[in-house]
Amino acid sequence: MLEAKKIFDWLKLSPKHAFILLVLTSILLFGGDKLTILLGLEKAKELAQPWLGVVWLLCVSLLAAELFIPGFKWAKGRISHLLKMKFYREKLHQLTPEEKVFLNQYIENDTKTVSARYTDGIVQELITNRVIRIASSMSQYGDVFPFNIQPWAWRYLKKKPHLVKVDA
Repeated sequence: MLEAKKIFDWLKLSPKHAFILLVLTSILLFGGDKLTILLGLEKAKELAQPWLGVVWLLCVSLLAAELFIPGFKWAKGRISHLLKMKFYREKLHQLTPEEKVFLNQYIENDTKTVSARYTDGIVQELITNRVIRIASSMSQYGDVFPFNIQPWAWRYLKKKPHLVKVDA
């Protein structure tokens, strides 16, 4: 009878070892009698027959998990990113007139850097909404710092400059 510890050690197979076992068990399970006789594995197949299917299923499961889990993590991250970007873009559709004036400086002057007071509430709101970021930890004078527009916001506002036009 197999000990539980040995079974758990099998479950720790590396993907490379699982693939090798998958190939071997596939040959024994699906190769047919001619192939197993040709390879001299008829006795091995006969002795291991009760376990071949279990090992094959275990290897398929381990390899599927090796592919599925990274794919799932990538998809989850991508969906999360797209949802955040949608949220941030919606914020650009809800700008206050003061925020529009501030962001319009980037578009009108075709620049990615604008200087402003760090303590300005408009600046802090735009930082919070990931529209701009502080470009340097060194102030230009007093509490005036350079602020860069985020690349996504730059591209979006270049396509939709009407979002930062102040209605007269």
